Amino acid sequence: MNSTCATGGVFHGRLASLALRFTTKCLPICFGPRRRALGGSTSDDTTSHAVSIRRSAYLSPYDRAVYMIERLLRLPSIATYLYPILVDENIKSTGHYKDPTSPLKTLFDHGYTLNMLLNELESPFVSTIDLYELVDESGYEQHQLELFWRGCVSAGLAAPEVLGSLQEAEWGGGFELALATVAAILDILQERGRLGSPDPRYIKPRSIYPAARAPHGSPRHTVLATELAQTEVAYMQDLEQLAGYAKSVRAQLDCDSSDIDTSAIFGHVDQLLALHRKFSMRIQYLAAMPTNQQFFDAIYTDLLPEFDVYSSFCASRDHAQRAYNMALPVLKQINCGVDPVFDVPSLFMRPVQRLAQYPLLFQSIVDELCNSCAFLSQEDQAKRVLVIKSMYAAMR
Repeated sequence: MNSTCATGGVFHGRLASLALRFTTKCLPICFGPRRRALGGSTSDDTTSHAVSIRRSAYLSPYDRAVYMIERLLRLPSIATYLYPILVDENIKSTGHYKDPTSPLKTLFDHGYTLNMLLNELESPFVSTIDLYELVDESGYEQHQLELFWRGCVSAGLAAPEVLGSLQEAEWGGGFELALATVAAILDILQERGRLGSPDPRYIKPRSIYPAARAPHGSPRHTVLATELAQTEVAYMQDLEQLAGYAKSVRAQLDCDSSDIDTSAIFGHVDQLLALHRKFSMRIQYLAAMPTNQQFFDAIYTDLLPEFDVYSSFCASRDHAQRAYNMALPVLKQINCGVDPVFDVPSLFMRPVQRLAQYPLLFQSIVDELCNSCAFLSQEDQAKRVLVIKSMYAAMR
């Protein structure tokens, strides 16, 4: 069993092959959170003021969505609508993974629930009468969304430009903005002490969307699956930092430096971020599942076309690097909170590094699953083989 399971191609696929060629130029692959040492090195027999800076507290898109659900359930006016959605989400079959943004999308699409949340601020810029204003039935939800964004603009929670850009056809693209705006409203309510205690009768969001953990004494393959999830979260943090830097640079160079080709430098960053917002959620969910339910190949099914962005990203790196080097004197003068000399080049290498890490991490999990098969019953071995096949499919 072991020899059969442990054999097979590890690095099949044109994307993985492309990444392998590029990793010869990469920084060393880092499987854990990055640390930056300040000062001299430390040893047991010397005193030093050197410290190690870990990543700042960070919530992945998966954890942010779960945390938002937990806070919304602490508002009785919203919990009344959200709880039935969660119950339905818990019992319905959604395949091999559940997306914590699904109940939020359902909640926000109603429109009036967003207005009810905004009215929790007890501000005069939202008219409660407007919530029930008679409009054409076909445009009711859109009307509610427009009311919400008008209220947010009046409250200083959104820029005026949002009223012109968030049309009905573009609501999908506005979901991330809605998440950020709702989070800001919840922060204000929490600061004012308006968030109550969750009703103990309500289903706990973490029972639907668990977190990957590997307590002391966990099997090695569980530890590795948790590492896969944790390193994906670290990668998401890097992508969000890079995308934030790109947005800041574009905003500051919009009028002054048309000679700098920002599209060549940051051309694929937003696509990578959009892809991994979805992909990282699936990895975190599956890594928290029991071993016999970790069918990782399922998370790629509908995302394969989107992974082509890696081919474009890798193929354009030389051109992007030349454009970045030409722009560096100007970028050094921009205060974006990121060092353009050291931090940004490292962030640009992360997609290539991460693409090379996936098959290595999956192979490590497969090896441990194969090694433990000898101690399983025949029925459990059959289930384990299905998971191992899924891992190999994910690697390819």
